[in-house]
Amino acid sequence: MKRIYGWKAAPGNRSLIVTDDLHRKFRLTFTGICVDLQWQNRLEFEPFAPSRLSCLAPGDITTRDIEGRTGGTCPIARIETYTPEMEKADTQSR
Repeated sequence: MKRIYGWKAAPGNRSLIVTDDLHRKFRLTFTGICVDLQWQNRLEFEPFAPSRLSCLAPGDITTRDIEGRTGGTCPIARIETYTPEMEKADTQSR
């Protein structure tokens, strides 16, 4: 997944805000809580696809801590464009 520029955990550990290299933002919503997501420093995106050339799609994210230990897997349920309205609501809920 070379097109991901950055990411940050959204409030509640139920979603992740991902920015691509064109600086477009997307919210990835998990099927449940992704434990300690804000404390992980590395994520591995593993889309369900026959080839690794696919775009990001619902699948899994594996978290890793600063020493490279696996923190867990966070199944993605939904991907949507992260709008300014969503960002404002997230900022107000912190």
